[in-house]
Amino acid sequence: MRVLILIIVAVAAVAALCAPLPSQAQGASAIPDIEPGKINELRIGLPELLRRFAGNSRLKPITEALVDVAVPENFDATREWPMLIVSASQDPGYNSSRELMRGFVKPALAAGWVVLAADAAEPLTAIEDDTTGMRFAVIQAGLAALKEKWPDSVHWPLAFGGFSGGAKRSGVLAFLATVEGRVPIGMFLGGCNEPTPAEMLDSYGRPLPQFLKVPVFLSSGSSDRIATPMQHREVERALARAGFTRIRLETYEGPHHLSQDNVRTALEWFAAERGK
Repeated sequence: MRVLILIIVAVAAVAALCAPLPSQAQGASAIPDIEPGKINELRIGLPELLRRFAGNSRLKPITEALVDVAVPENFDATREWPMLIVSASQDPGYNSSRELMRGFVKPALAAGWVVLAADAAEPLTAIEDDTTGMRFAVIQAGLAALKEKWPDSVHWPLAFGGFSGGAKRSGVLAFLATVEGRVPIGMFLGGCNEPTPAEMLDSYGRPLPQFLKVPVFLSSGSSDRIATPMQHREVERALARAGFTRIRLETYEGPHHLSQDNVRTALEWFAAERGK
């Protein structure tokens, strides 16, 4: 397991730093105008390097990413904007990051954040095809497209967030981004019953002090029977044992569903912590 994680991390770094946009998406003019205050849909080609990363060194039969982007009404690309990357579970029926993103857009835009989510354009034939490597690849394609449109976006602070299985996946993606060199400013883990950030550190097997400083916001439903309040407290303790120093556990009234109030609170907290 540890060797596999090291290979994934090494390939992720190369893919993220070296992969060019494919010819059909080259140049800012190839990316349509982004309309503020709404969800904008993009179709981005994946270069071979990202396709091989998605397939764990084998060429993944995915050639395009569907990327949704939303920016605030007062968006100005010359300014720095924090960006939330939303990821979904691999569970059938709940595996579209772009669909999950709909619940994050309103609170994120209100907090002054850009939101991005990406899925493979081609249908996945099996749940095993929906790997974290594939998810990281389509996100990288989306970020590369935004870099072509807005060059300064490569320096914007990132946060990762999701709900349920998407929360678990977001912890892994945040870890990969940290190893790649783009340390996130936060992780929003809603309805999350597994401490994936701590598990990734354990699998990595070497110190990563900058990752331990990333704020982690746990969002727990008071009557959630899938990711129970007790399990959230266990996740909080596991993260603390791993060495995470900024953990916040908030409870909302209700079952297993996304709390938009918690999303906004988390994003405002991430920005404030970064300001410190």
